[in-house]
Amino acid sequence: MIMRDKAVMHNKDNAGKPKSKFVKGLIIYSICFLVAVFIGLVFFWQYIKSYEISRPENYMNEFISTVNDDTVRTLMTENKKIEVSEFEEENTVINQLYFSLLKNEEYKYRKMPGQYADTSPVYIIYTDSADLGKVVLTSKGDNSAKYGFNLWQTGSFTVLDWVLLPEQKTLSITVPEYADVYVNNIKVGESYITDNAVAYTGFEYVNQPFDKRPTGKKYEIPGIYLEAEVTAEDDKGLPLELNKTENEYAYPLVIKETYSYKVTAPKEVKVYINGVLLTEKYIENGEAYYPGQENITTYSQVPLLNTYSADNLYYKPDIECYDVNGKSLEVTKASDSKNIFYHYPADEQLKNTHEQHALNFAKTYINFTVNATGDIWGYFPTLNAYLVEGSVLQSRLKSACASLYWVMGSTLEYKYLKVIDFRPVSETCFTCTMSFSAIHKTYYETRYLEDSFDLVFILYNNKWKVAEMLSE
Repeated sequence: MIMRDKAVMHNKDNAGKPKSKFVKGLIIYSICFLVAVFIGLVFFWQYIKSYEISRPENYMNEFISTVNDDTVRTLMTENKKIEVSEFEEENTVINQLYFSLLKNEEYKYRKMPGQYADTSPVYIIYTDSADLGKVVLTSKGDNSAKYGFNLWQTGSFTVLDWVLLPEQKTLSITVPEYADVYVNNIKVGESYITDNAVAYTGFEYVNQPFDKRPTGKKYEIPGIYLEAEVTAEDDKGLPLELNKTENEYAYPLVIKETYSYKVTAPKEVKVYINGVLLTEKYIENGEAYYPGQENITTYSQVPLLNTYSADNLYYKPDIECYDVNGKSLEVTKASDSKNIFYHYPADEQLKNTHEQHALNFAKTYINFTVNATGDIWGYFPTLNAYLVEGSVLQSRLKSACASLYWVMGSTLEYKYLKVIDFRPVSETCFTCTMSFSAIHKTYYETRYLEDSFDLVFILYNNKWKVAEMLSE
């Protein structure tokens, strides 16, 4: 019995040993498995961490915190691409087109459509107001984030082209041909003219041979960035009315007055307006005289002149006058802007022949007017010897004797006395100019005399006489 019990106990002990080994193995395996899982989790966590820090957005979050208006302003200034014309200031353009986009707003970033890739990240830098910059990232390489991932760095940070290269405008300006154009108070030069013969409507029927249809000129001014101030002035400096459509400026031709001229010249000469000879049909008066010479026609054969009329001209004409030998005649001092008189130029031979005679008359006339002898009635015959009998001038000077009688005991000192510009009118008539400056002293006063006259000499009874004195 005892032996059987021992045998049973022995069998029980042998049966428990395999179970104990299994448990131990299971425990060891579980521990190893847990350690392996733990290690795997650590590596996975580090892998995920490396992945996260290698993402471009992670770098951009740090980068965007360094971007502000000063950063972008510096980039704009260093990389400006505008080229301003002579009509704008570079600093003004930069301030208005570049710096006006900087409004002290928060800077943000987003992926650039069409250019972004995980292997080559490209971002737009923007604010609520505008897209301003572009950032291109490059990899640092060398497994810099570990586990096969790389960190990123700034490859380039630039301002967008649309900011650096704002839209330019070309101004198109059409004005009358006589006008001057100003852009931002700067006169526009002829080099900008692209068309010198822009036809204006409403003047198609100009048919005078020496006039022409009014035309304008067109300016093309490229490279304008800002709103320009465009003005135009006519030939008198008066502003012209502006019509504007976008970048097209047009100054309509408004002719408030036309030009009309009367040109008087000797009958034998030729008168041209803008190179066109004036024919008989333009003669308004074929019996005209030089101003002041109408009075001498009754006792002298003063040659008649032709007065030509040219009316309703749109432009100030170029008027020329030539004698039969092609020599230019000169405009007289009696002419004004609308009444032009031409006479022959000074003649040296005429001067040599008649200068002394004219000078003697001038001295006699001056002595007469100041009563240098103290006997005005006795002196008048000396003066009268130079005058045409019965002329208006003779009557006028004779009537002056009474007022000159009271000038007694005077002296006269000349500063100058001269006769110049001897000009032929005809074979029996010529003109010259006398001028003088003198000090006239009497016992009670000192006067300074200065005067000038045009003298008209005619051949009267075979002697050269003064027919008229015309004051300038």
